[in-house]
Amino acid sequence: MTNARDIMQTEVVTADPETSLEALGRLMLDHAISGVPVVDGAGTVLGVVTENDIIETHEELRFPTVVALFDAILYVESSRHFEEQVRKAAATTAKELMHTPVVSVTPDATLQEIASIMTSKGVHHLPVIEAGKLVGMVGKADVVRGIAEEG
Repeated sequence: MTNARDIMQTEVVTADPETSLEALGRLMLDHAISGVPVVDGAGTVLGVVTENDIIETHEELRFPTVVALFDAILYVESSRHFEEQVRKAAATTAKELMHTPVVSVTPDATLQEIASIMTSKGVHHLPVIEAGKLVGMVGKADVVRGIAEEG
């Protein structure tokens, strides 16, 4: 049975929390990757920044629709999306932009478990963590390769 250890990339490009958005973008372009784990000095994964995160920093803000009723202001839709847009637009470092908490797997996670996590959590990059440290990264292409090799 194929597991994360079999398909993960072991030479992982990482960023530290203070890495600028420009440097993150350059890392992704230079290494032809679409996501970067953010790690502290001890190698602990703090979060992940993806190409989509960087793109979203330039997204046009969509203000939530509100209705005034008596002395109250009611949001027609959740204001959380707007708050998230503002947070991303103001981000200048990996720490401010990264996804947390980190969705990760262990080296023994099966291909089926990895695929299930990716689809249910809506993530495309999974850090592989063993004993609290980053040992690899699994992306969508790695999963597709694993499925093709199993068949």
